[in-house]
Amino acid sequence: MENGLTSRNSAGQKGGLFASHRTLKLSIALVALLIILSSLIIGSFWYYDDSVRALFNFHYQSALNLHKSRDYTGAIQGFTNAIDNAPDPSAAGQTREMIAFDTFQRNQGNDRAQAVQMYKSLITDPAIPAAVRAIALTDLGLLTINQGNDFAREYFSAEPFDWYVSDNSRFSVYKTGINMFEAADAIAPESLAEYAIGYNYSTLIVNGALGTTTPQAAAETIQQYIQKGDQNSKSSSIQYSPSNIAREYFFRAIAMGVSGNILNNISLPDREEAFQLAISQEATTTDPQVEAVLMQARLNYGIFLYKYDSGTNANENIENVLKPFAQAATSSPLYAATRASFVGLITVPADSSFIKQQSLKLATISPDFKDFLLSVGWKL
Repeated sequence: MENGLTSRNSAGQKGGLFASHRTLKLSIALVALLIILSSLIIGSFWYYDDSVRALFNFHYQSALNLHKSRDYTGAIQGFTNAIDNAPDPSAAGQTREMIAFDTFQRNQGNDRAQAVQMYKSLITDPAIPAAVRAIALTDLGLLTINQGNDFAREYFSAEPFDWYVSDNSRFSVYKTGINMFEAADAIAPESLAEYAIGYNYSTLIVNGALGTTTPQAAAETIQQYIQKGDQNSKSSSIQYSPSNIAREYFFRAIAMGVSGNILNNISLPDREEAFQLAISQEATTTDPQVEAVLMQARLNYGIFLYKYDSGTNANENIENVLKPFAQAATSSPLYAATRASFVGLITVPADSSFIKQQSLKLATISPDFKDFLLSVGWKL
């Protein structure tokens, strides 16, 4: 009985073991198949994602090259092609902003109105990351400052975009700009908006257009925003365009110069270093947008030297800083924006424009700058 029972149990155990072994083999095979299928699916996804991103990058870079050459119609089409392959909302938002910017720059028919609407739609789109929306509003503020009060009144008087300020001064557009930059900084803290606030307050100070705000109070506000800008420029993951990086350095230099002069708490060497940093990209740029900012920085660095450099080489230093204006006197498209900005000052009375007053002084020192002013139609 024991032997028979033992034999039957042994056979049963062997059969069970064989069945368990077959089940285990089948399970292992199924797991392996699932792993292979998962790998194929994930690999296909990665391949698809990389392909989409590569296609986006191709279209975006091609459009960016057209943008730099000022072929705005071609750039708009290129960015439109890119946005169909945008790999994420951030890339989509950045591309939409480029379409809006180039539509604004093209300025054909009702381009300007359409561009402003594109910006407004982007700024209020909750699907777009806050940092991208903040940069878009900052860029719109920069465009607004260049257009003046009538433009600001037309597009930014009604809620929820009611940033327009009217105080019967042609400089009130800078107060509108401050409101826009503060609104951008509220969406997402970003250094370009913060330095731009400092720049706008500085412009109001040097032109005597602060209104009821005292220069002391404005200077203190400027330095608060410089400090915020310095902190955010180091910690932020925001990727600025080359022209906006140049603007950061330029705005910061102006803000440091003006506020430091009023509060007497920033040394002259530190202020000068800020200007030197602002023009440091000069040797490598072929971007008209960057070059326009750098020429502004050179002009203001010349003004700084005129006011504070009392050494024996003062005039020579000013001439060296302003030497690139010799190239700007040509018809090179690299300097088109610089030339246009000075053409706009021809009819402005010198006693109502700090920049025009200082430019006339610098023209008596720098032959290159004098020739440039004559080339754009100034009467000297």
